[in-house]
Amino acid sequence: MENIDNIENYNAFAHPVRTLHDLIWKFQDLESQENDDTVIELNKLRVLDNAKVQIPGLGEYEMTPWARAQMSLLTGVKFDRYFAEASPTEQGIDLTRRFARSNELVRLRTRKNDHLSTDGILRGFVSPKYTPVKDSQIARLMLLALRNVDPDMRLIRANITDRTVSYVIGVGQPYLIGGPGDVGDV
Repeated sequence: MENIDNIENYNAFAHPVRTLHDLIWKFQDLESQENDDTVIELNKLRVLDNAKVQIPGLGEYEMTPWARAQMSLLTGVKFDRYFAEASPTEQGIDLTRRFARSNELVRLRTRKNDHLSTDGILRGFVSPKYTPVKDSQIARLMLLALRNVDPDMRLIRANITDRTVSYVIGVGQPYLIGGPGDVGDV
């Protein structure tokens, strides 16, 4: 299977992201590319010889490394070991056969991607009961809760991957050792 570690560069921002406000805009941009989740039986999926997953009614989707690892768990196959000598066609046939044996329901998380020749990116296989919470919603709640403490909400760092989001915001002014301040000052 082809290596697609760099399908998306989540941390490539079009403009500098310096505050929580900027990060919320970035989250909203990423969320606008998300498709509605699809709940489907595994036996309806097909793996093509180009390592893409055919989702009925939606098209062909490239897998992130995380989705590929989840598929490995669902099918009981360790890709690097099991498919070391297999052709892409053999891989697709074997994975499709393994999917065909399962009536298990999964929720597929997909997103659009204009840079690929496929219909998008398959981000993950999750439980049918999985309920995502939008990152922009959490960031807006933080902004609302802390707006009286520090309206600027400086962004110290942010890391967005195909699996997780983490960020650190600076609240208040930096404390200078030996400078003025009382215990509990923010």
